[in-house]
Amino acid sequence: MIENLMEKYYGDKLYDYNLPRAEAELQTIIDFEEKKGELFVSISCPICYEKPVFSVHKSRAGCVGQCLCCGTIYNYIRLSDLVTSAWYENFLPGFLINPKIRKDDWVRRPLLNNYDLDVIESYTDVGNLLDIGACGGDLLVYARERGWVVAGQDLSKPCMYVLKELDIPAVLGHVHSTMYQEASFSVISMRHTLEHFMYPQTELRVLRHVLAEDGLLYIVVPRWQEYFVEKNYDLPQHLTHYTLESLDMIMNFTGFEVLLLENAECSRTLIDDEFKGIYNNIRCVARKK
Repeated sequence: MIENLMEKYYGDKLYDYNLPRAEAELQTIIDFEEKKGELFVSISCPICYEKPVFSVHKSRAGCVGQCLCCGTIYNYIRLSDLVTSAWYENFLPGFLINPKIRKDDWVRRPLLNNYDLDVIESYTDVGNLLDIGACGGDLLVYARERGWVVAGQDLSKPCMYVLKELDIPAVLGHVHSTMYQEASFSVISMRHTLEHFMYPQTELRVLRHVLAEDGLLYIVVPRWQEYFVEKNYDLPQHLTHYTLESLDMIMNFTGFEVLLLENAECSRTLIDDEFKGIYNNIRCVARKK
């Protein structure tokens, strides 16, 4: 039986999340950008950097299109960098603030964390692991118990506080603005993080630089589904909407050899058979070339 480290490390504690204050701070930045006329920005394809785009979906949260050159689906009109970054500054995952979410996650997340680590360890020996978008740190808690030397990075100040409580070394900030030593990590994991990157090629090249020779990159992203975007489930936070083809393309462009690329079932299948056969994620394991 898998030990439930969620109960061991997080217990019954719920973190104080001042949502009104966070919303007020974000609104101040939105108003500032809107006054300058820079609330929304138009960008080129994040993979091939070309401009021509076929519009797929438009909303108040941004516009999604498909690149006419390489086929990548991305937000060609999105919120400014300043607003996008500010949205994450006060973020906390639901299981740390909501008891209803916690009840479900206390069952699901131990299974999910160990499953992801099993996949990683099927390609490499235990070493040192950096989790980008570490959030509440639960993957790192499980990795540390299995012998990994762990570290995290996130944009959220409250998440930094949680990681400090867990005695996990962590860095606050964007990947592209953080200085790591070259070849620092044997594995870098990003679960539901890459789709949030404003400049994914830049970030991936930085991560390649800090991976050890033959180091592994482990990625899970949502699989592109037009239904979700039409319902604004992925907007405005998800900036690139990956398919198997576009994820393979960006891995190759940024110096990685893809070892595993597959559609992955919804993580709720770990606790609920009703979700079997719903492949709403993509899993990728890639090695530094």
